[in-house]
Amino acid sequence: MMRAGDLNTRITIQRQETAQDSAGEAIKSWVNHATVWSDFRNISGLQAAKNDAQASTVKASARIRWRTDLDHSMRVIAGSGTYTVEAVLQDMKRREYVDLVLERVT
Repeated sequence: MMRAGDLNTRITIQRQETAQDSAGEAIKSWVNHATVWSDFRNISGLQAAKNDAQASTVKASARIRWRTDLDHSMRVIAGSGTYTVEAVLQDMKRREYVDLVLERVT
């Protein structure tokens, strides 16, 4: 059972939309899909050299209340960080929560 006290970090889930500019060109932009309370955790951090540049990757997870309108094409804003959604793991047995597997690359 999810306890309300565990949901202590506010996150914004965004989806990408495509619109047209005045010249008829397609423009992709991120729009807010939902703002929810989560149990947000940084799982690990790694550093790697990519094309002679240092990159650091942070793996994280966010557990939120059950919902069915999320997918891996979305992203999450938590604090000052932006995270890609790597996977959406639903609690199919009890339908209490959804775990978002996240990655932040800086």
